[in-house]
Amino acid sequence: MTMRPNLAAPVAAIVALAMSSLVSAQDYPGGPVTLVVPFSPGGGTDYVGRVVAEELSAVLGESVVVENVPGAGTTIATEQVANAEPDGLTILINGSTLAFHPALFETLPYDVDADLRPVTFLTEQPYVLVVNNDFPAESIADLVALAEADTDAIPYGSAGVGSGMHISAEFLWSELGIDLLHIPYPGTSAAMNDLLAGEISVLYTTASGGEAMISAGEVRALGISSLERSDALPEVPTIAETAIPDYEHTSWLALFVPAETPDAVVAGIHAAVAEALSAPDVLQAFADRGLSVRSGSLENVAVFFDREVERWGGVIESAGIEPN
Repeated sequence: MTMRPNLAAPVAAIVALAMSSLVSAQDYPGGPVTLVVPFSPGGGTDYVGRVVAEELSAVLGESVVVENVPGAGTTIATEQVANAEPDGLTILINGSTLAFHPALFETLPYDVDADLRPVTFLTEQPYVLVVNNDFPAESIADLVALAEADTDAIPYGSAGVGSGMHISAEFLWSELGIDLLHIPYPGTSAAMNDLLAGEISVLYTTASGGEAMISAGEVRALGISSLERSDALPEVPTIAETAIPDYEHTSWLALFVPAETPDAVVAGIHAAVAEALSAPDVLQAFADRGLSVRSGSLENVAVFFDREVERWGGVIESAGIEPN
């Protein structure tokens, strides 16, 4: 007599899993949602987080609370979310910084690939290259010429070793074929203050961070990293049009959840955030800060993040930035 395999158990398991995902999607969120911001209140990421949280609360019909968990290059907040219950109620907002982690830290309490799952893009903005008004460079070509001719390295500032400003600047210098002297600061404000005082000559910062100084004539902008000129800074040429053809580099933010979060819940978060990001008040709030909404499918976000990890790992290695 031929024995037939007992399919009842595996079929039942599959049905149960499908029903579990369906119930999760229908019930989500089912309680307050915590949006973990890995920086102190008042910064750019915190601003985006609070704008999104307010609108997302309305979309979900449930409270979305921002929790600031700064420190250790965003690893404390990231670990908190990686180890959270995979129910979609604890969400991390992070971006380029997270893509640096595998190359920047010798050991991490989580694996960015195995323990976290990208859900959706939020915003992006270009970087802008600015110099002190007394620095004798009117263009990127002038900066390159000075860097190649000067026996003393030109000092540039950042918000610290391994910060987005630091690694992004090193990427630009490598593309331009020059070396500048890195001066790390405990934050962006401190670096900007020393740029204004002439203690450093150059800063490569986000457009939202440099816009006020540029508009006030306190610093001179040599180029912006978007492919097209910014509406907020239309007089600033793109790096692509003046120095490096097709050069484009943006600072981006996205949402992440624990890797084991059910697909249906992840899809629900993605859809709810897309609705929140389309609200006129949200679009205006971002535009006021020089931010653009970035869209993409779940698959787009995942592929993009994997490429960013690989890309920035190469930049960090080439720049000789030692792991912490």
